[in-house]
Order: sequence, then structure tokens, then C-alpha cells
Amino acid sequence: MALLLSAMLVSAPVVWAQPAAMGVVLLAVGAQQGSGGISAGATVFDGDQFRTIADGVLRLRIGAAQVHLEGGSAVTLRRAEYGTQAILLGGAMSVSAAPAAPVGIAVNGAALRTVGDRLTVAQVSILGPKEFYVVVRRGALEFSYNGESEVIPEGSMYRAVLDPPPGLPAANQAPLPVRAAGRSRAKYKLYIIIPIAWATEWAIHEVFESPNRP
Repeated sequence: MALLLSAMLVSAPVVWAQPAAMGVVLLAVGAQQGSGGISAGATVFDGDQFRTIADGVLRLRIGAAQVHLEGGSAVTLRRAEYGTQAILLGGAMSVSAAPAAPVGIAVNGAALRTVGDRLTVAQVSILGPKEFYVVVRRGALEFSYNGESEVIPEGSMYRAVLDPPPGLPAANQAPLPVRAAGRSRAKYKLYIIIPIAWATEWAIHEVFESPNRP
């Protein structure tokens, strides 16, 4: 009996140490969870990695937040002390987060986090190892990199360039029209893109608000 009880005590932590469930898959077309396929209704666990093929799409519900992964993209989801962290590994993703369900996005070593007391709807697209677009349709995002931070306000679209070479003009770093008078610090530059990409904004609207979507 003593040996049996000892064996149960040793094996019990292995049974209990299961990954924590975070949410559920709402829509999955051409998507993978780890190395296998994924479908709507599947459970999302802490540490799961998701990928989509070129014309795939994936939408997840994490509590009161939603994460939408576009085609040819990859993300890892983690539970954070403030809520949910989405580590964007490639491609583009959109988030919709209520104040009670903050979402952080790690991208290229930088961090973005929903802030404020309003619904936040935003999109992040990786352009290269040191560059990405960020669009804030509603609410605001706090941008942080190497100890420096600032808030990206509602209704703005920026091209972020991390560790920019000194003196490199904005025109050499962005295929879209930009204002040279962006926000610039030693460790990064945020270039204002004009006009804001209405096609991208409408796509975000369709993802999170259209009644024609599942």
C-alpha cells in the first residue's frame, strides 16, 4: 500500500500539469495548430502556435478578445499577467480587445499593447526583420521598444522602423506615401502613412463586425 501511494504521489503532478486553456477557434480555413490541422470549435491552449497558408484564415476567441490571423501568417499565443500575448512570427494579424481583456502583440522585438477604457481594434503586418505596419482603427496601442514607449492613437497608421540607420530618409524606407515628420527616437522611427489605408480598415471592419461573417 505504501508503494502504491508513493507511485500515485509521484505521477499526480504529471496528470495535473496540463496546458491552460485560453480560448476557442471560431473559424479555420487553411490553418494549422502546431504540425496538424485545426478546425472551428477546437480549444486554444497556452503556448499554441498557429499558421495559415497563403489564402488561409484563422479567427480565435480568447475570453472577451478576438485574434484574426491572415493568410501566410504565424502566431504563438501566451498567457500574460495582463491578459493575452500574441507573438507574431510572420505575416499579419488583427486584434479586437475589450478593456477587460487586454492583448499584447510582440513583433520583431517590439511590443504593442491595448490600453485605455475603450474597445481596441488594430492590425499589425510584418514587412521585414526590423519593420512593420501598425493600424489602430479604434482605441489606442502602447508601443514599446528597448525601454522607450509611446501611445499610438486611434485612427492612425504607422510604419515602424527599428534600429534605423542614421540619416536614412523616410522615402527610402516606405513604398507608400509618408510624412517625414513622424515620431523619431534613437532606437526607432514611426512614419505616419497618408492617407490611412481604407482597404485595410474595411477589412478589419469585415472581420470583427460584419454580420455576414461567422
